[in-house]
Amino acid sequence: MARRYDEPTRLVEVPVSLIPQIEQFIAQGGVGCPFYDTAVPAGFPSPAQDEKFRTLDLVSYMIPYPERTVLVKVPDDAFEEEGIFRGDILIAERETAARDGDLALCSTGGNVVLTRIDRAAMRRQAPDAVIHAVVRFRIHTLYGGDFF
Repeated sequence: MARRYDEPTRLVEVPVSLIPQIEQFIAQGGVGCPFYDTAVPAGFPSPAQDEKFRTLDLVSYMIPYPERTVLVKVPDDAFEEEGIFRGDILIAERETAARDGDLALCSTGGNVVLTRIDRAAMRRQAPDAVIHAVVRFRIHTLYGGDFF
C-alpha cells in the first residue's frame, strides 16, 4: 500500500456509514461556509454583494493548531462584564506566549482558573501560578441556551 502522507499514520475505527462524509470532508479540506469579504451592515446585505464571498472554514480559522488547543466551558458569570457568560465555550491554545491583558487558563494552589494576565500582580499574589493556555476565541450562543 502506497503512503499517502509524509508522516506516521494510525488506524481509527469509524462507523462504515460515516465513511462517505469523512472522505468528503477530507476532499473539501474541511467545512467551508460562505464568508463575505466586505463588512455587512446591520439589517440585510445589498443584493449587489451576493457574489462577493469566499468560503471560510471556521474550524481551521479558530483552531489552527488542534494538537495544542483546548475547549473549556465557562462555569459561571464571573466575566459577564466582559461579555463572557456561563455556558460559553472558550478556545484556548497551549504553548502560546501570554501577554499582560490576555485571558488565560492558569493554575495556582492546585486549582485551574480563568484570569486576565497581570504578571506583576501574579508575582505578588500567586508566585506559584502557571499559565497553561491563552484564550483565542469565545463561542457564545445568542439564543441563551447552553451548548451541552
